[in-house]
Amino acid sequence: MLVKVYQIAVIGDSLVGKTSLLRSFYGEENFSDYHLSSVCDKEITEIKIGTSTYKVKLIDTTGKLDLEDIEVDCYILCYSIENRLSFANVKNKWINLMKTNPKWPIPFIFVATKIDLRDELPNVPFLTSADGQTLCEDIGGKKFIETSAKEDVNTKFAIEAALQTVIPAVVVPTTPNLSKAKPKIVVSSAESEKKTSACCGRCQS
Repeated sequence: MLVKVYQIAVIGDSLVGKTSLLRSFYGEENFSDYHLSSVCDKEITEIKIGTSTYKVKLIDTTGKLDLEDIEVDCYILCYSIENRLSFANVKNKWINLMKTNPKWPIPFIFVATKIDLRDELPNVPFLTSADGQTLCEDIGGKKFIETSAKEDVNTKFAIEAALQTVIPAVVVPTTPNLSKAKPKIVVSSAESEKKTSACCGRCQS
């Protein structure tokens, strides 16, 4: 029996932390250099969601802009909270590039990186959680997640959330593990918020 391998591509401007996000997911802990830019050489990994295990290929798109040539089931669209141009390019460039894929529409989640900088440089006006959530809703992202590869915050959760957009529905926890989290984290789902707008307000993903 042929086993489905789900392909997830991590995209976004150069130097926003795409490779670092993947390295954090794989447990590689050297993140002293935020400007590291090398293609992640991992191929197929296994991810457990609920009681099921799925085969996943994570694609680091460093240096690649021809998204129509990448076979993919889901995108992780990244920007850095310190780089407003990377945030603007989400709409100005990356959404249009994703639409060049013949399989479009393809589900994607929206990920903010380097949120540890908010604690390290509290006086710097970084992009806020609200900025990210608003844009996620505007562009149709399935979920908005804030991450830090340096502090190992929500990197595993982001990969699992991307996988959940393309696998059959399963009952899994929707709250990330914040045991290592130092920064404040916002994890929210644009779709679920719209569906639960009439409830008490405590039903966020």
